[in-house]
Amino acid sequence: MKRQTIINFSKTIGLATALIVNFTVQEASAQSKSKPKYIVIQNIATEKTRVYEICYTSPGCAHKMVFETVMLAGKRNEENQQTILGTYRISQWVKFYQDNAKNYPSWYDPALPMPPEPDKGATKWFKDKYMPNGGEMRGAFGWYAALAEPNAFGQWMHGTIGWGADEDKFINRAKKGFFSLFADLRSHGCTRHENRAIAYLNYLVPAGTPLIKVYAAEVADDPSLSRYADQQAQLLWNFALTRDQVRSSKAASIEYSVTMGRIAKGEIKQEDILEQGSYIVDRIPTVNGFTGKSAKSGLSGDVYEIGRENFRGTYSVDTGRFANYVHPTQLNVGGDQSLLSLPDIVKTK
Repeated sequence: MKRQTIINFSKTIGLATALIVNFTVQEASAQSKSKPKYIVIQNIATEKTRVYEICYTSPGCAHKMVFETVMLAGKRNEENQQTILGTYRISQWVKFYQDNAKNYPSWYDPALPMPPEPDKGATKWFKDKYMPNGGEMRGAFGWYAALAEPNAFGQWMHGTIGWGADEDKFINRAKKGFFSLFADLRSHGCTRHENRAIAYLNYLVPAGTPLIKVYAAEVADDPSLSRYADQQAQLLWNFALTRDQVRSSKAASIEYSVTMGRIAKGEIKQEDILEQGSYIVDRIPTVNGFTGKSAKSGLSGDVYEIGRENFRGTYSVDTGRFANYVHPTQLNVGGDQSLLSLPDIVKTK
């Protein structure tokens, strides 16, 4: 019998309403005193997470994308397991998180056996030997997990199984239909990233950062991407993953210099490092259009198969702005609409 495991967080009970992303200059002027540096935009349709440095100089000015990565949205075609759209803030980051029921034990825990070694298949992470206290899948939340609030219904942004050396293979394999016959790496609505990517997100965006989940058609206002000429050079982010601060909401970044600084201060020892490596940070926005491929491929641009005719407005990936965008009525919406008008971060063009 095939074993199909679904990463179960909490059931999603979204609001079946459309949310129009359209603001006035007056709303923009009533900004919060606290201006975040970045905004995270997740396009569920194309399964892309992007981080922008926010532009405050004028209403509707272009944000600058500083990071783009592939993700996995929740289960397709199952209403209570799809990712809920809406506007949130990251309320906290947790290192080596696990759910309260321990169905998905921490990626690392000193009370558990070490996780499977790098280069092992995904099915290893389902083996009982790595979960002596029970559970369905080891390390499902990966290295870091970010809790989004309000009204996110338990849907986190987090990492996945595997080591840094495994790179993005488990994310990419989950986008291939045949892989789900053996293991289903999609969640009940959370957004899943490879571990190096979620660690970099943890390093880059602090708690309090706005997080917007949309389902949008992508365009580029400037296809030449002239504003990104200074980001063409490769950026390497070095990390050193440590075994401490399990399930801590105040855990340090694993950026290499931060880890070395903690060792120098005597907070941890050299032998506490589990893995060291480098990650190439993608800083060039790429439009993901409708490809005509099956949604099971993860490359369709319409992962929930709502149909191109049901998309409203566009999302400019090079500016981080929206034009006449409306959340599709076919999908659930949560979050807090009032967050959108605090700083002028998503005003339409």
